[in-house]
Order: sequence, then structure tokens, then C-alpha cells
Amino acid sequence: MQKIISYIFIIMIVGVSPSCVSEYIPIETAENPDILVVDGVITNGETVIRLSRSISLDETFLTSNVVRNANLYIETGSGILSPKATMPEGGKYVFSNVNLSTDSLYRLRIQFGDDTYVSEFLKPLNTPDIDSVTWQKKAEGEPVELYVHSQDKNEESRFYRWTFNEIWEFSSPFYANGKLIGDSVVLYDKVNGPFNERYYCWQWRSSSQLIVESSAKLTNNHIMYKKIHEIEASNNRLSMLYYINVNQYHIRKSAFDYFENLQKNVESMGSIFSPIPSEMNGNIKCINRKIPVIGYIDVALSTSKAIYISGDEDLYEQLPSNCDISPKPLTDYLPNYFDDQIGFDYAPARCIDCVKAGGSKNKPSFWPNNHF
Repeated sequence: MQKIISYIFIIMIVGVSPSCVSEYIPIETAENPDILVVDGVITNGETVIRLSRSISLDETFLTSNVVRNANLYIETGSGILSPKATMPEGGKYVFSNVNLSTDSLYRLRIQFGDDTYVSEFLKPLNTPDIDSVTWQKKAEGEPVELYVHSQDKNEESRFYRWTFNEIWEFSSPFYANGKLIGDSVVLYDKVNGPFNERYYCWQWRSSSQLIVESSAKLTNNHIMYKKIHEIEASNNRLSMLYYINVNQYHIRKSAFDYFENLQKNVESMGSIFSPIPSEMNGNIKCINRKIPVIGYIDVALSTSKAIYISGDEDLYEQLPSNCDISPKPLTDYLPNYFDDQIGFDYAPARCIDCVKAGGSKNKPSFWPNNHF
């Protein structure tokens, strides 16, 4: 009888794509079409774990494929459980104020439906400080590339992983310096009166790619010019003020081998749709029944370093905004653009209201810019 092999897709954090989908040949696909996918590092301070579900070949990935109703705990070797993780967004589980001891064992415990999953008990690895985070732009039209540099004189581990959080400030293409109240145009006074509160906005994102490196083949345990991110020259991240905070973790060789094999499988197929061998199950297991799980949870003390990149660096190569002006109201046009030469007029909402363009008015408390 011909053997039928069924493929499913899993959402994994691999390569340099912001979010990657890889094929996986499961051990028990027929009995378990939905496989749990786990990613994260148990670390000091804030620990972030992401959960998603595999999807079959004939399904389309939706936000509903993230796991929203699991209970996650950090468990010590003596059986003590941390408070349950919070879930600020779908599939993202957060433990705050984690305090790890290098003399203790820790693992992740997941209760999902009728199943309980646990990772391997591990002691935290120490992680060296990041020496620096640098950037360069090679030529006009080229992206800005960001690099991390680090070294460990204590030789605790020669295997590294990085994640990052980025925040950027941007503005609307048009500053609404007036609005229509009744039949009268009221001009904004930037100093003493109201101003366009939807002109400046912020956006933020957490890294979703897998970034690992090894110094095992080097004489010194140095990591130099490890590329962790790039930003296209036309991206508004570079327009005003950009912030990136890079987190560094030492990881074990077994974790590095797992992630590296995952990357190689993707690269060897020339596509993000690569087969992941069924034996690559990481260090997580379901303890109440035999079902496959995808992921590797390491335990490490993290270090971090943040930098800003100012719009004054002239890295931003702005594309045409396609913000046309109309003398009369149109669908989704706002009546609050005023030009001294042509008088009161209308402009697309996204060109005046930065929230309409995907931004937020939740300015970070530490942000150095203070407009008006």
C-alpha cells in the first residue's frame, strides 16, 4: 500500500523574514493535525513566550492560529510555579519581574486544553554585556543595516541568540495648521493655542526573526558585525527618531544546533516553505500523551543595549506621499488642511491624521522628543 505523507505548516521564527512559515513532516499527523509551536527564552526581568498552532496544507493562516487560551508558568526544580503569564496580545505571553538564580533549575509549563507541556529543566546561563550596536548605510538607495558586537572572556558559552524591540516616531505628510468651524477658518497657534494632535505618532514592533550565531570556530569568543536588522531607506522608521533595544542571550549548543538546522532546512529548499524533519522536536514534550511539539526553550540571564538613530542623519529617502488636495470634501478626506496660498481645503485622512496611517498617540514615557 502506498504510504501517504501529509504535510502541515507551522508558524516559526526563522531566517530574516519578519514572519516565516515552514513545512513540517509530523510524527503523528493523522492523529494530531494541530501541533503546538513554542518560542522564547526564560530570562531575567521580562520573559516573552509565543504560542501558535500548526495549520494543514489546505488552510490559510489567520490570527486565529495563535494560541490565546493557554496557561503558562515558569516552574522551578523544587516544583514552585510562578504567577500565570499575562497575554497582552494574541499568542504573546509575558512574565514580568522574573528573578532567576544561577543555582536553580527552571522550565516552562504550559496547560492548554486537556494537555500539559513542559520544557527541559535547565540552569540559567550567564550572558556577557553587548559591546555595541552599530549601523551603516552603504550607499544611496541602500537599506540601513544594524549590527551587534559582543565578547565573552569567561567562555561560558560560544552560542548566542538576539531579539529586539523597536520604536519609531513619524509624522503625517501634512501639518493641519487650521480647521473649519462653521464657516470660519481657525488657525492653530503652535505656542499658545491648539495644534494638530494627530501630526506626531509612534509605532513599535518586536523582532519576529530567529537571530543566532556561534563563535565556536573562532580563537576568541567574539561576535563582530552580526547583522540583526535592516531598514529600507524609504521606511518612515528613519524619518524622525528611531529607537532599538537589543536583547542578548547565551544559549546552549543543543539549542543552537536545533535553530541552525531549522534555518539550514529553510535555506536548502530556497524557500521559507521548507520541510522540517520530524525528529527536530526541540526540548518540549507533552507529559500526558504522546504528541509532537515544536520549539526549544532555553534559560539564560539576558543583557541589552539600546541606541537611537536621528532623522538628522539624512538616511530617510522619502517616496511621494500621494497626498492630493481637493477643494471639496471627498470620501475619507478631512476638512482641516489650510494653506496660506490657496486657503481652506481638504486632504486624505491618512495624510493629516497619523493614527489613520497606523500610528499611535501612546508616546513612550522615556521618549526624548517633546513637541510643543
